[in-house]
This record gives sequence, structure tokens and C-alpha cells, in this order.
Amino acid sequence: METESIKKQVIVPYLEQYPDLPTLTLARLIYLENPKVFTSIERVRTSLRYYRGAQGKNHLNKLADRRFLRELQAPYNPFKLPESDEKEFEPFIIPKVYKKLLVFGDVHIPYHNVDSLSYMIEYALKQKVDSILLNGDIIDFYGLSVFVKDPRNRHFTEELELVKQFLNKLKEIFSVKIFYKQGNHEERLENYLRVKAPELIGTKEFTLNSLLELEEKDITLIKDKRTIKFEKLNILHGHELKGSIIPPVNAARGVFLKTKENTLVNHFHTDSKHSSSTLDKSFISCWAIGSMCELHPEYAPNNEWSHGFAIVERQQNNFVVSTKQVINNTIL
Repeated sequence: METESIKKQVIVPYLEQYPDLPTLTLARLIYLENPKVFTSIERVRTSLRYYRGAQGKNHLNKLADRRFLRELQAPYNPFKLPESDEKEFEPFIIPKVYKKLLVFGDVHIPYHNVDSLSYMIEYALKQKVDSILLNGDIIDFYGLSVFVKDPRNRHFTEELELVKQFLNKLKEIFSVKIFYKQGNHEERLENYLRVKAPELIGTKEFTLNSLLELEEKDITLIKDKRTIKFEKLNILHGHELKGSIIPPVNAARGVFLKTKENTLVNHFHTDSKHSSSTLDKSFISCWAIGSMCELHPEYAPNNEWSHGFAIVERQQNNFVVSTKQVINNTIL
């Protein structure tokens, strides 16, 4: 039940810890970590706006705790330029309540590798992970691609059913929180609708959330190429860096040259790491963690792909990344 005293007890520590975080981003974080206190993200956002003095003069005059007030500024527009549709691009923050995160992606169901997935699951269970990040391209959406398609392959509805079965099995095996990051293959759905049926874009029944029943499964979908933050680690699928990395080159080094931040990706289907110290002797590391799909598909039979995943753990407001490869039925 939402009462002012309970809301204040929950919200104020977050405002103290994250004074510069955008209001909507902070609202999402608070709601994820306190679902029994607030009925919706919008209710959290309303409370945050109150404490930050963004609900008008009447509320501002009544506000006793003025530590979190923000200076409200209109866009600098002396020449009366047209109003912009520009939006804030905010990261998605994995709540601190989750300490040990299993990260994998590029499963490309129905072209997944059952052996590697099984070995990974066994390992993650022994490690007692408390959360999972499905880091993009979990479904292939073969039938929605722009490439020439073989009619003998699985159809759209079959792929959806297999992915739902996979997600149900993960929930059954782990009983932990699952986050689902959209990759470039998940984006095939909206791209297809843009070309074939633009009238359906935004219709609830034709969203990934609805088609895969993610909300019913309590799986959080992360869209719009948003960066995922786990302490000081940035997690991307990898397609967000489009055009900047040539796959045959060390993918982790390519990510480093593009981001200059601690970053973990899959997308390139290869396993690599690149580290470098900065002028002030701080250290930056980037990882590419491989895939969980078949390694020799018809369209690219000769490649340097590998099966791999990562476990990311919080340690003293920092993080530790442990990458693993699955080779010849062995985890290395």
C-alpha cells in the first residue's frame, strides 16, 4: 500500500545515491527493486518529480525537504526554432539487489546448440546465479529476414512457440529474475511491420512482449538499443555499434576503440578480450563472449565462431567478469 511516509523512506535514499540520474530511469530502478511499494513506474516518477520540485509552484511551496531540487530549464531557443521531438537516451540499470548475473545471447532459436546450452545451464546452477540477461538474438525470426528464405525451414509461429518453451524452461530451472535485451534479430519484427504492415506498429498484439508472453512470465524487456549498466560495466548486444567493428578483427578490441568504457557484448559470435590502461592508470576491459547457436550455418559455414557465456558478479560497488567457452563438451 502506498503511503507518503513509506514512499519517502524508499525514495529518499535513491535520490541521495543517484542525484544526477534522469527521473524516468530512476523511477524504473526504484519500481524494479520495490514492486510491493508502488503500483506502477508512473507513480514512482510522480513522487520523484515532487521531491525534485518539478510539479509546479504550489507543490514546490509545500516541499519541506529541498535537498533534491533541480533547476528547471527550458531549451535554449532564442531564435524560436521549431519544437523538437528529441528524446533522452537513458541506460537500463540492473538493480543492485541482483548480485550474480548470467549473460548469454545469440541463441538464434530454432538454430540453437542444445549441448552448449545444457552445459552452460549446469554450470550456472552450480554458480547459484540470481539473475539472467538474455543479451539479444534469442529468436532468429528467419521468416522475417530480408534475405532469400528457404521455405523448408521453420515458420514464424513455430519459432515463437519454441522460444516460449525455452523461456518457460529457464524459469522452471532457475526461478530467478530474467531480463531480455532486444538484438538485431528481435528488431526484425518491427522492421517487417514497417514495410509490410505499418498500421500494426504499436499494436499490443504484435509486440515482442505480447508474442512471447514476457510480462506474464515476469521477464523484463529492454528495447531501443539501450545500454545496460551493471555497476561500472556496460552491456550491449553489439549491433548498437553498427559500422564500427569488422567481425574478422578482434571484436573486443573493436568494442574498446568504439566505447572507451568497460563493455561486454556478444553479437559477433566470437570470444575475445581486450584490456588497456589509461593515462591516469585506470583500467578498461572489453569482452566478446561468443554465441549459443550452431557454428556452421549454411550462409557462413567457415568462420571463427565459438560457444560462450559470462557470469558477472558485484563486488564492493564494482564488478568481476568471468567468461567461459564451451568446447568439446567442456567448459573452459
